[in-house]
Parts: sequence; structure tokens; C-alpha cells
Amino acid sequence: MKKAFTFIELLVVSAILILISTSSVFYFFWFLDQSKLNIWINNIQDQLEELDNNVKNKDILDYEIFLKKDSLFLIEKENTLNLNNILIFSWSNLDFYTGSWELLLDPSWVEEQALKIDIYANNKFLENFVISWNSHIFYWFSKFQNYKILWTYSWQILNNLNIKYFSESNLDHKKQDYLKLIRIDTDKTNDLDSIYIKNILWRKSFSDNSNSTKLYLTFDVNWKEKTLIINK
Repeated sequence: MKKAFTFIELLVVSAILILISTSSVFYFFWFLDQSKLNIWINNIQDQLEELDNNVKNKDILDYEIFLKKDSLFLIEKENTLNLNNILIFSWSNLDFYTGSWELLLDPSWVEEQALKIDIYANNKFLENFVISWNSHIFYWFSKFQNYKILWTYSWQILNNLNIKYFSESNLDHKKQDYLKLIRIDTDKTNDLDSIYIKNILWRKSFSDNSNSTKLYLTFDVNWKEKTLIINK
């Protein structure tokens, strides 16, 4: 009888240990995912605040950010000079999930001096173009890379176009813990498909046409959500 009682005790203790270890592993991975999510969202917030400070300090004239629901990255344009129509972009082949896209350059306004385009991928120089009068270039960008396109005119930096993934994990197509933008809301409108954030001469605005003052961006990774609040 004593042996049977001891065996039952061992079974109970073993079951408790297995339950504790299983729950500990679950909460460990939950905490790990939540920590990564917090870090990634804070990084996005820091980038946006840096852009606002650049406008405030007159390092750039203005910026424009395009965000789309269910995307893995954002499109950011910084203007040094007030030449917003300097290039024409073709987004017909833009894939917001993979980040592959096509750029059409149409500098037909250039008459005597050349427009220089420098392209960087993941902070490494990729290639450049010198565009003369009335020339056109189609350029296809591969997926899962951060891109920076810098163009100058007569050695004057005009503006930058950046494709920025929300996290470094989004750059690896083999990983499954993508940080995805799953919902876009403002204090006046809900569940938008896309939105522009603009800051022109320290005047910030959102493109929902409702005079909203707050933007809510909800991100998801491994079924865990966090909302980033952006004030106008």
C-alpha cells in the first residue's frame, strides 16, 4: 500500500512539473514576442519623431509617409527643396507584402544639367544613374530589402525616397514573425485602407479628410497586437 501511494505521489508531482514547464515555455515565448513587438513599435515611433525634428530644425523642408493596411513596410519621401513633382513614380507593380516594386523616372523638366540617382539597398550602395533631358528609366526593385533613393540636381540634394520595413524580421522571407500593419484608424474615421502622414513646414496632417488629430496604427506579430498612437 505504501509503494502504491508513493507511486501515485510521483505521478502527481511529475504531472505538476510537466504542467509548470509547459506553461513556462509558453509564457517565455509570449514574453519574447511581446518584447520584440514593443522594441519594433518603439523604433517606428523614434523614426517618425526624428522626421518631425528634421522638419522643425529645417534639415528637410517636408516629408510624406504612405502606409497601407496589411503591409510590411512604409514608403517615405523627404523633400529638401520644394520640388514635389520632380519625379513620376509608377506603382502599378507594387506588392505591399513582398516589397517588390517598379520605379518610373521621368525627368523631362531637365534641360541642360543632369539628374543623378543613387540607389542603396540595406544601407549598401547598389548603383546609380545619370538622367539627361527627356529620358525615361524603368527600374525593378527586388523584394525584402530596405531601399533608399537619393537624387541630386546640379549637385544639390533634392529629395529622398525610402522603402522601410517595419522590422528586421520582415526582411527575412524565411521567418514567420512578420510585423504587419493590420489596422489604420483616426479619432474621426475607422478602418482605413491606407493613409498619408505629411509634415510641411511643421504643419502635420493626415489624409483621411476629417481634420483628425490622432492616428492609430495597430501592428501584429504572431497574433499579438500593439497600437502606435501618432499625434498631429
